[in-house]
Amino acid sequence: MGLYFADAQPQFQYSTYSLSHSGRNLEIPPGVAEHKMSASYVFEDEILLHGLRPHMHYRGKHMRFSVIYPDGTKDDIINVPDYNFAWQPTYRLSEPMLLPAGSRVMIEGAFDNSQYNLGNPDPAAVVRGGAQSWDEMFIGYFSYHKTSKH
Repeated sequence: MGLYFADAQPQFQYSTYSLSHSGRNLEIPPGVAEHKMSASYVFEDEILLHGLRPHMHYRGKHMRFSVIYPDGTKDDIINVPDYNFAWQPTYRLSEPMLLPAGSRVMIEGAFDNSQYNLGNPDPAAVVRGGAQSWDEMFIGYFSYHKTSKH
């Protein structure tokens, strides 16, 4: 591990918000090829969004990140149409995205708990949320900083 000490205080505090619908709330029926889920969160402060990371386990199928602005308009931020548990990068935006105060971010996606999902450890199982790979998670990570020091 390397530690670097700066002479000046950083201009911004970089944070990651984990938007989740998991744990006891997550239950995927056996044999279902398209079990949809979603979650949302409203940022009360104006932020600059720098990166995103979808996180599911073996049954993860696809996940989309979007934003609904305070004026009601909607934009897609990123779409991962063919999620793969073995490949979980953080997607860094080429230019940070300004989200005004009151913007609602959303994650929408689905799981494949069928026999057609070759990575599925047990298509006959009722799958619940948990930390083990044979359990599931539905998390969208948003990496950002507030635009002012409140």
